[in-house]
Amino acid sequence: MYWTLPFNENPPLEYFHKYVVDRVEVQDTTASSPTRVTEYSYLGDAAWHYDDFELVKPEHRTYGQFRGY
Repeated sequence: MYWTLPFNENPPLEYFHKYVVDRVEVQDTTASSPTRVTEYSYLGDAAWHYDDFELVKPEHRTYGQFRGY
């Protein structure tokens, strides 16, 4: 993805990582309730969409729009 501060003429190409969560544990530390565990599984790979936003210059458009799994 190309990104930059406002009014910068030459934005650099940067790569960002999208980390997935496969397990979340929640525990109430004020009471003696059991830990609540939630597990996630994903079907397939991430869905990335080509950036077709009209205000982005065509040479700076990438597959930078995350659309979920």
